[in-house]
Amino acid sequence: MSINTREVSLEIICDVYNKLKFDESIKNNKKFQKLDSRDQSFVKMLVLTFLRRNGEIDKIIKEFLEKPLSKKVHEINNIIRIGITQILFLDVKDYSAVDTCVEISKKIMPGMAALVNAVLRKVSKNKNNIINNLNTLDNLPEWIKIKLIQNFGLEDTKKIANKIIETPYLDIK
Repeated sequence: MSINTREVSLEIICDVYNKLKFDESIKNNKKFQKLDSRDQSFVKMLVLTFLRRNGEIDKIIKEFLEKPLSKKVHEINNIIRIGITQILFLDVKDYSAVDTCVEISKKIMPGMAALVNAVLRKVSKNKNNIINNLNTLDNLPEWIKIKLIQNFGLEDTKKIANKIIETPYLDIK
């Protein structure tokens, strides 16, 4: 039985939101440890891309949901986050991102699969418009954004926000 990389990503994101450090979550996740190195790299890339861009992603979710999801369905919210990350920021086919997220939601909370499908299809349909309207300042917590703007000005704060979303360089030892 193969391990679904998106399910592992979901577990790690849930851990991070439950105040576990990213590295600790990976170290403690038995499914992650069983993945081959390529799949481990994909999981890390997916989760870290989401974490860098979570403000933008959460803003997109608010735009596409009529009312916010309750805290009880936090896993569904995280599944939608995983889908949006793949659709907008990773080289994953839209249909694949939608399908895998819908399948995971069917396992966790079958009644929410239609919602996951609808939101991710809307995002996929409006992908170019969404990408053109992204604002990296949305990834900064409000209190940090205010302090940065006060101390450095809006333009330098935008530069900082743009740096935060960059994938770090790979150092080979």
